[in-house]
Amino acid sequence: MLKRLRSLVAELECRAAGTSTQDRIEASRLGLETAKVIIEWGLLEMTGICIDGKPATKEDLLERGPEPLCEEIAEAVRARSFLSETERKN
Repeated sequence: MLKRLRSLVAELECRAAGTSTQDRIEASRLGLETAKVIIEWGLLEMTGICIDGKPATKEDLLERGPEPLCEEIAEAVRARSFLSETERKN
């Protein structure tokens, strides 16, 4: 998982630095793919979230959930699971 995540993040950083429309589109897609990998790996359970009127599972979230919610959950998992830049320096 970490190998795949490193690869996605490296490509994301490269695309995000690009100036073309295609680079921006790819960066967006890679950001969502990165969030998906993090959620698949690190999200154990969800409570209180419904999608289409039913309690959401991790799979529901990834397939039909709103992108901003996926990004927010991925960021929360990332913050709790990986060292920040400052923590890595220490």
